[in-house]
Amino acid sequence: MIRSSWLMFACVFSLGLAALSGVSTLQANPTSGAKAATEASEPDLATLAFRTGTFRQFLLAAKMTGLEEELKGPGPWTVFAPTDEAIGKLPQGVWFKLLQPENRDLLKRVLRFHLIPGEYPPQRLTGASAPLYTIPGAGGPVLVDIRQGGITIQGATAAPEFFAASNGLIQAVDAVLLPKALQAKIGKL
Repeated sequence: MIRSSWLMFACVFSLGLAALSGVSTLQANPTSGAKAATEASEPDLATLAFRTGTFRQFLLAAKMTGLEEELKGPGPWTVFAPTDEAIGKLPQGVWFKLLQPENRDLLKRVLRFHLIPGEYPPQRLTGASAPLYTIPGAGGPVLVDIRQGGITIQGATAAPEFFAASNGLIQAVDAVLLPKALQAKIGKL
């Protein structure tokens, strides 16, 4: 059973990567300040996420739920994107179950929690007047904590650098962001 589930996951993942293969793979350069290139020459969030090579699971899920179009849209968005490694930290089988057709609505709700309307580079997040605050996310309020010197987003550690796209920013996080309202539902998968 576990072997067939793993094989099914590998097939779904391979099909997703094959669908994305029309975009060349380049290493994106993260920035820690102002955008390095003009907006006209920067890729959109979906293309940039693919080019980095570290958000492929997140992007595959976005494609499966229809959120990829938002990542290609005008924005601006800040995407607190879990790395492939972060997704791998979920309890065994949870990500695979979320990718199943019967769980697409739940998966979409999880992904929307990672999308923040507007641009929130690290300087803006750390420049807040309070060390603990929320920002309005597309999936509900997201807790930002700067009390320990770094940035945590809903309990996940955010990388100090970000990737600038023509329609927003991507900031890597080391865990999948799960609002409390969804944690119980995901625990029942």
